[in-house]
Amino acid sequence: MAVLLVAALLHLPARKTWDTKNEASTFKMARLDIPGTAFLITFIIFLLLFLDTASQATASWTSLSWLLGSILSFACFISMEAGIATHTMTPLRILFGPEFLGAFLALDFGNVAWYGALFYIPLLYQAVGH
Repeated sequence: MAVLLVAALLHLPARKTWDTKNEASTFKMARLDIPGTAFLITFIIFLLLFLDTASQATASWTSLSWLLGSILSFACFISMEAGIATHTMTPLRILFGPEFLGAFLALDFGNVAWYGALFYIPLLYQAVGH
């Protein structure tokens, strides 16, 4: 419904064609941080694999290897963003700066409260409703 409303009511100006002679308007592959993105995706995949294998009762050395791989991938991502990448995907001064600490904490506590409500409200209805 939202897509239909936006398509019907949003009137954007006509798009200008790109001038291939103008260097500022052409798409540059050099501006993409492909190694940093690859390390970040690898970190997330390894972390999810660690969380999946560590939650099982038969967690073994493989779960620890996924954790070690995720830590190494995150360290490579941080080092890539700090020193090697010219056009960083996530500037570290923004990621670890004090300006966004309140927003990060509010997001974390909000997610904890939401997941707690999703878990405990059905338990309440089960206990009250027998």
